[in-house]
Amino acid sequence: MLDGVTGSPYLSTHYFDFDTGTPADAFAKLSTFWNAVDDTFSTSQTWKIQDEYATIDTATGAATGFGTESGDDGVGTASDEILPPANQVLIKWATGVVINGRRLNGHTYIPGLTQVANDNGNVLGSTAGVILAAAADLGSEGTAVLEIWSRAGGVGESVIGAAVSGKFAVLRSRRD
Repeated sequence: MLDGVTGSPYLSTHYFDFDTGTPADAFAKLSTFWNAVDDTFSTSQTWKIQDEYATIDTATGAATGFGTESGDDGVGTASDEILPPANQVLIKWATGVVINGRRLNGHTYIPGLTQVANDNGNVLGSTAGVILAAAADLGSEGTAVLEIWSRAGGVGESVIGAAVSGKFAVLRSRRD
């Protein structure tokens, strides 16, 4: 979603249930989310919602079709010094479903923050508040419901809540 070639150096993948909406509704929700969050980004960071989306078979994760919508883009507005890439804000998405004895949860990492978001090594409360409000809107009911997909369970379940960690987080490859 941010800067560089598609998916590099950062990528966020979101799943939506279209039973109550359309892909255009999902793109609109994502646009609202990233436009609200980019106030916390450095002016050197850009974001783009990719124009292509896939529909998947939730049981297998296999793509069953593809479509396009006009993806929005933007740039950060914070002009102070950018934080290291390891300083990201973590959104924890919750569902009400338990699979194999574990609650189905999801995560979104928000990179590109600046020093103004740093409160002695923790996420500044007002920054966390901006991101939590944007997350609440993205995860709200209505059209194009945000879902967490479980490969292990072969299901997609609606998000029922979001929390923002007060500590910085880093997303690393499982191969690191």
